Amino acid sequence: MKTIDITEGNKMIAEFMGYKLITPKMRRNPESWKYSYWENPDAPTPHKVLGSEDSLDYDSSYNSLMRVVDKIESMGNCIQTKLSKDMNGNYCFGIIWYQHYDNAERRYCPSRIESIYSTVIDFIQFYNNNIKDAEI
Repeated sequence: MKTIDITEGNKMIAEFMGYKLITPKMRRNPESWKYSYWENPDAPTPHKVLGSEDSLDYDSSYNSLMRVVDKIESMGNCIQTKLSKDMNGNYCFGIIWYQHYDNAERRYCPSRIESIYSTVIDFIQFYNNNIKDAEI
């Protein structure tokens, strides 16, 4: 995975999920708004607004991250985690994602959520660079 910080990774995921960052300048009465927030008018009601610009929690919330995994899997991909030992005998989670583009990633991370998050970022980078424009 290309190293990116958590904030940038969370923003990338939000955009992949169809959210747009709404800034105060984009509002009807910009002077009455102080903060930017993430919104997706096409999302189901409880998920239309994610929260303020800096409150994305894909890196720390299974609930948020699993909606992303569901979307990735609905595109014909499979994400799997497997508990295993690394070369030093420490337990860690490996993750693999497969899809019809014959791309697979394996990695070892100290926690399952870290492993899934890292693979989701890799998939979205791959998708943005290789697939997204071809679908239009």
